[in-house]
Amino acid sequence: ITHDNVQIYGEEGAVLDASGFQKWISIAANDVTIEGLEIIGDASTNAGITIQPSSRQVQVQECRIHGMSLPNPGNDSPLSYGILAYGNDVNSMPEELFFEQNEIYDIAGAGISLGSWTNFVFINENYIHDISLVEYLGQSLSVGVQSQFAQGVFVEGNTFDGLVIGSNLLLSAGNVGGNSYNDV
Repeated sequence: ITHDNVQIYGEEGAVLDASGFQKWISIAANDVTIEGLEIIGDASTNAGITIQPSSRQVQVQECRIHGMSLPNPGNDSPLSYGILAYGNDVNSMPEELFFEQNEIYDIAGAGISLGSWTNFVFINENYIHDISLVEYLGQSLSVGVQSQFAQGVFVEGNTFDGLVIGSNLLLSAGNVGGNSYNDV
C-alpha cells in the first residue's frame, strides 16, 4: 500500500493467502486501516504485514495472522513475523501504530516485531500464542512482542501463550502492563 487513506475491511470469513509470497501486505503510507482479515503464510512467507519507515496512523485490528516461517531474507535473523514495523533512524520511523484485538500464532520466531526505530505504538488486547521456536545466537527463541529503539510503546491487555518471551523491549520506552502470560 503506497497511497494514503486506505481502508481494507474483511467480511466474515475473508482470507488473504500469502502462501508462496515473501510478504503479503506492505505499507508505506499514512492513515491505513486493515481490519477483520485472516492472513495465511507458509515457508515462503516472512511477514504477514510489514509497515515501512515514515508510515503514520496505521491500524491493524481483529485480524488472524498465521503460518509465516521464512527467515528474514534482509539480514541474518532467523525470525519470521506476523506484523513487522521498522524505521531507518530517529528521523525516518513509523509512528502512531495500533495493533489491537488480533490473533497471531504459528509464526516462526516473532508475533509482532518493532524492528528498529518506531514511535507511539499501541499493542492492545491481542492473543499471541504458539509462536514456533527458532535458534538465535545458540538459544531457542520465540517472542510475542519485541522492539529496539522504540519510543512510546504500550503493550497492554494482551494474552501471551506458548512462547519463550512475552515482551522483549530493548532500549525502548513505554509501558508493559495488564498482560496475561501462560506457558511463557
